[in-house]
Amino acid sequence: MENNNWFESLLTSPRLRIVRHLLLQLLILLLSLNALGSESEVFVLSGERFWGLLLFYAILNILCYLNIYLLTPRTLLRGRIDKYIGVIIAFVIAFILLAILTQPIHSDEFTYNSMPLLSIIVEITSSFLSTCLVFIATSTIVLLVEWMKEQKRVGELKLATKQAELNLLKQQINPHFLFNMLNNANVLLKCAPKEASQALLKLEELLNYQLNDSTKEFVSLDSDINFLNDFLNLEKIRRDCFDYSITKKGETVGIQLPPLLFIPFVENAVKHNPDIENESYIHIEFEIKDTELRFRCENSKPVIPLAKGRVGGLGLQNIHRRLELLYSNRHTLSITDEDKQFTVLLIIKQQ
Repeated sequence: MENNNWFESLLTSPRLRIVRHLLLQLLILLLSLNALGSESEVFVLSGERFWGLLLFYAILNILCYLNIYLLTPRTLLRGRIDKYIGVIIAFVIAFILLAILTQPIHSDEFTYNSMPLLSIIVEITSSFLSTCLVFIATSTIVLLVEWMKEQKRVGELKLATKQAELNLLKQQINPHFLFNMLNNANVLLKCAPKEASQALLKLEELLNYQLNDSTKEFVSLDSDINFLNDFLNLEKIRRDCFDYSITKKGETVGIQLPPLLFIPFVENAVKHNPDIENESYIHIEFEIKDTELRFRCENSKPVIPLAKGRVGGLGLQNIHRRLELLYSNRHTLSITDEDKQFTVLLIIKQQ
């Protein structure tokens, strides 16, 4: 991954633009050294060949940069492959003809006039193919850079979309939960005025978490557990036959999670647990084991079902989607709906 990042930075980073141009110039210079070759495969540095080298170097530069900044963007990147191939062939033929015309005519070594026809055909074909390879190589680099930029744009778009959807899901949770809390406080003020003060203090703590901490990207697991405890304590004050427990196993200090991750399950347990004729309960357990966080929520069910249909409604639908966005393949959610008990087991693998 680090090697890929280094290679991507080399091709796309504005800070390394000069390095990219220097590497391209080195490559063009190495290709241009072919102008110093002789028939005996020995490099000869004569005045005529030196000027031929400079001309060859200049022409290759023109062709490479025309291909990078003009030809490839206006033809290949727009899907005009036929036009791209036609222009390349025309450029290469013109380049070879220019190279032939600028060969040292009075060289003591050789000239095209003194070379056998087969050798001329082989050299021209070789020059044609090597020049085509220069075009193909530079076009490939341009296409690779554009692909990397597009992948980066797609990744940023996915991240922005994911964050927007997460914020929307949290907004859908917040008003619903706030309505429940206010309704609980209203019931307490009517039926238990002596306990209203205590309940309002709890409600203040809940609202503080709801309006402040829930806007953060991550909160501590202990803060979220305290939030659940305050919420269930307020519910216990409001109801006569209600019991709850929250237990922790393992070390929870230092564990960071997105806020309001567990409240939809607890809200669902409260909502579908209104039986006051018999003892109703909610038992919550957090267990930290190795790299896994296990959340278990068990609640009793009323003797007479409230309604038929899917349990949980919008809250559980939201949490399903939120878990998919946050943890993708790093979580397991199982729900068991029995006659007298409803159980949720959520396992999250920490990175």
